[in-house]
Amino acid sequence: MRSKVMERSDVMRRPRSAIMITMKLLVLHGVNLNMFGQRDPAHYGSATLADIDAALQRLAGELGAELECFQTNHEGALCERIHQAHRD
Repeated sequence: MRSKVMERSDVMRRPRSAIMITMKLLVLHGVNLNMFGQRDPAHYGSATLADIDAALQRLAGELGAELECFQTNHEGALCERIHQAHRD
């Protein structure tokens, strides 16, 4: 009986496009990170969370990955989003 695990030789025979898998990334921004660029720019810098998210999206696009950014000031919401990602 043949194993369900794909062997290397199986992968090597397949066209490259048939084995491409899109990586899905979830970035979790926690408490107060929505204040980037607003709170004490001399200390924390002037980049906003939107700027950071945009840079991450560009990088993900270059790497062929899907990226979702999520920010909340509520720890429970972070836990719920992790659980949702596991179900997705």
